[in-house]
Amino acid sequence: MIKTVEDILLQFQIPGSISTLISHIILIGLLVVISFLANYIAKRYLIRALEFLVSKTKSHWDNLMVEKGVFHHLSLLAPAYVFYVGIPLVFPENALVQSMVQRIILSFMTLIGVIVS
Repeated sequence: MIKTVEDILLQFQIPGSISTLISHIILIGLLVVISFLANYIAKRYLIRALEFLVSKTKSHWDNLMVEKGVFHHLSLLAPAYVFYVGIPLVFPENALVQSMVQRIILSFMTLIGVIVS
């Protein structure tokens, strides 16, 4: 994916090193937009569907999960997952950056799990 963006920028006669930097910025921006979209979908539709399903059950523990906002906290995992999956597409040539960013994302996801529990 990075190569495609670089090729498009090179067609506009942007030098190679600058086109690489700009293509990384563009793809990170695209990841941010997709993660906002994932967060919106998770909060708008997924949580509402879960709350509807919870209201139809007879057990009480799931009602407590809704009251405590567990599903709202878990919805933060959607944008984090988008970044986790998307980072290798943004930095395919740099395994160190991929590994570092993915570890930070996994730490964030673990923190969300600890906060929820």
